Amino acid sequence: MHDFENALSKAMKFCSTKEVCISEITQKLEKWNIDKKHHKKIISILIDEDYINEQRYAEAFTSDKFRFQDYGKIKIRYELRLKKIENEYINNALEIIDDESYFNKIEKLIASKLKTAKETDAYKLKAKIQRYLLSKGYEQEYFGKIINKINFKK
Repeated sequence: MHDFENALSKAMKFCSTKEVCISEITQKLEKWNIDKKHHKKIISILIDEDYINEQRYAEAFTSDKFRFQDYGKIKIRYELRLKKIENEYINNALEIIDDESYFNKIEKLIASKLKTAKETDAYKLKAKIQRYLLSKGYEQEYFGKIINKINFKK
């Protein structure tokens, strides 16, 4: 039982430093070579003691990726799915991004790209900005409206 207690203590300490999800703590337990028979019980205790809360994790992840890395909803959803977060938690978390903030972020990203663009051909510049926004995880139906209002003639 000594190994279990040490593993639980280490996991609690890890979870208290930042938001983590079940898949992340599972990876840590494997990395720390904790016996697999203890994983389920450790994770159960971490959830019961509120060290792990997947809804809280999804919301923190969404907020951070949107605010600091300029990710769109598609990319955030994809990343959360990779971490095995349930769709219900993902959907709830994405709701914290209001439409006004979302459109403002898209406009900011477009303006930033326009400032640094070396492309002179309007068609190519528009395509480049669209590819950039798609790579960041933004939906065509959102940024398409904004891009179509811009005069790309230099």
